[in-house]
Amino acid sequence: MTLSPRIPSQDHEALIINADQARRASLGRWVGGAGFAPRAVESPEKALAELEDLHCQLVLADLDALDPEGRAIFEELSENPLPVTGTSFVESVDARSGQPGLSRFGRLIGRSRPMQRIYDQLIRVAPTSATVFLVGESGTGKELTAELIHGLSDRATKPFVPINCGALSPGLIESELFGHERGSFTGADRRRPGLFEHAQGGTLFLDEITEMPLDLQVKLLRVLESGMVRRVGGQQPIEVDVRVITATNRDPEQAVKEKKLREDLFYRLMVFPVTLPPLRDRPDDVLLIARHYLELLNREGPTRKAFADK
Repeated sequence: MTLSPRIPSQDHEALIINADQARRASLGRWVGGAGFAPRAVESPEKALAELEDLHCQLVLADLDALDPEGRAIFEELSENPLPVTGTSFVESVDARSGQPGLSRFGRLIGRSRPMQRIYDQLIRVAPTSATVFLVGESGTGKELTAELIHGLSDRATKPFVPINCGALSPGLIESELFGHERGSFTGADRRRPGLFEHAQGGTLFLDEITEMPLDLQVKLLRVLESGMVRRVGGQQPIEVDVRVITATNRDPEQAVKEKKLREDLFYRLMVFPVTLPPLRDRPDDVLLIARHYLELLNREGPTRKAFADK
C-alpha cells in the first residue's frame, strides 16, 4: 500500500493490537502516513485499558494470531460503539504478507490487491471533507463503502443518511431531499424537513445519482455550491453542513453523454472518485468471503461446518 503523507492528528487515532513489536512499529508508520495518530498495544487486554482514554476511529489487529480469549475480547471491542468514535471497525491484518494488508475493513471483505488499493483510498479520503463519487456495479458494496468513509471521518458521531435516487418517484424526490412547507402541495399537511436537514453535521449518501431527474440535479448543484437548501414552498434558505457521497452503477462519463447526468454536476461530484471492483476481478477474495459468511452461520446455528481443503 502507498499512502500519501499527512500530519497525524489526535482527532484521528488508530489502535494497533499486535504481539510483535516490529509489526506494531510497521503498522504505526502505515497509519501515521494516512494521518492517524497510532497507539500500539501487544494484547486485547491492554486494548481495553487504552480505550478508557482513547477515542479511536481505526482498530487494527491480526485475528489469526489471537487466542480464543483474545479474539472474544476483540469481538467485544468491535461490537461496542463506545468509547470508539462512531462505528467500531474490525480490521484483520494479513500476517503472512510482507506489507500491512487488511482482510476486512469495516464491513468490506477482501485481501486482494484491488481491495488493498480501495482501502488505501478510503483511509486517505475519509478524514478530509472531499466529496466522494463511488462507481461500481450492483453488489460491489457502495453503501458499505459510504458508511465506512463516514465512520472514519470527523462526522462519525453525526447522522449517516442514505437515499436511493432511483427508488423514489420524480415528484417525491425533491421533497425528500429538501423538505417542504405545510400547504406547498396536495397532501402536505405539515412542515417536513428534508434529508439534507436530517443529515446536518453528518453525511448524505445519494445512491444511483444518475437516476435523479435533470431539473433536480440543477438544484442539487446549487446546494453543493452554496451550502443552502430551500424547502418546497419555502422562502427562506436553510444553511446545511453536510458531506455528500454519491454513487452510480453506470459509467459516469457515458451517463453525461447520454444526458443522464449533468456535466457541471459531474465535475462537482468527481472530487475524489473511487471505483469498486466486482468479485470477478478479485477471485482471491472468493474463499475469504465464503469463510466469513460460513462463520456467521456457524455462530447463528450454532453449527461446526467447514469447507473441505479440496
